[in-house]
Amino acid sequence: MKKTKPVSTSKLQIALEHVKPGISAQNTINMMGYFLFSGTHIVSYNNKISIAYPFKTEFELFVKAQTLFNIVSKISTKSVMLSEKANKLCVRTNTVNAQLATIKDEEVAGRMNNVAEDLADADWSELPDNFNTSISLCAFSASTQESAGTLSCVRVSGDVCVASNNIQIAHIKLSSKMDDMFILASEIKSLVNINPTAYYASDAWIHFQNEDGCIFSMRNTKGDYPDFTQFFGIEGTKIQLPTDLSEGIALTSVLVDQIDPIVHLRIAKNTCTIKVASDGGSIQHRAKVKYKGDPIVFLINVQFLKEIITHTSTVEITESVVKLQSDGFSLVTALYAESN
Repeated sequence: MKKTKPVSTSKLQIALEHVKPGISAQNTINMMGYFLFSGTHIVSYNNKISIAYPFKTEFELFVKAQTLFNIVSKISTKSVMLSEKANKLCVRTNTVNAQLATIKDEEVAGRMNNVAEDLADADWSELPDNFNTSISLCAFSASTQESAGTLSCVRVSGDVCVASNNIQIAHIKLSSKMDDMFILASEIKSLVNINPTAYYASDAWIHFQNEDGCIFSMRNTKGDYPDFTQFFGIEGTKIQLPTDLSEGIALTSVLVDQIDPIVHLRIAKNTCTIKVASDGGSIQHRAKVKYKGDPIVFLINVQFLKEIITHTSTVEITESVVKLQSDGFSLVTALYAESN
């Protein structure tokens, strides 16, 4: 029987939580629903990303991810013993004795090893201080459809971070320059959750690493990206948003779609209305604003709006778009026709 020494239950939980986003929800390849204990790491893989967290064992095996995660999350003792016996992963404490089926899959293990081998000559570079915040905010403006190609990604180019879904464009200045790359927007939340501090880009993969040695790897997307520079030079009518708009943001946030948290903002004569409607109901909030022009309507990600109004309360309006801008943060979004 091969085994490890007793390990901290909390450290095992942390390792599993870090790699869990790499488990495919659809499991188009059966092994994507499994954790790999590689001997040096716990690894997950779903054909788009791979996450590896340092965790030494004397055995190598695949175990069903959700089953192991559920068991470990319910263990109350401070330590746990992991061992392999008769092709089973044994999880033991003073009160628990679980034996989980394991699988060996050379093909998927090979794919995971290819990712690890890609790191053999890694020359890590420090990420900009505001990298995590910047890609998170830009991700709200990227297309949610992967069929959109590079528009489903956040584009990093030098010290600029940009994203667009052809309706709105987010543009953020990074605190330092980095290699050009595309980061799939749908994976950014999971990436930011590991709090990466360094990166390494090869021809095939982009790797991000945190201070604990956890490595989040995603395929290196290739392609072109539109030049949106012209849209940020617009000049129009400036309007000061209400000082109590934050109350409306907080209220509408209760009912927004958590995946695509969009709110409807309408500025009309002396009134600014923010509202949202969903299966759970509707909320709207009105506030006074100094404005006497024709009504304007636009949609905006409420989390981006919450962040940007901490920097500026000014919006700039033209006949077709609205721009919110502060030091380092910019958003340009299309205006909508009034609904009947």
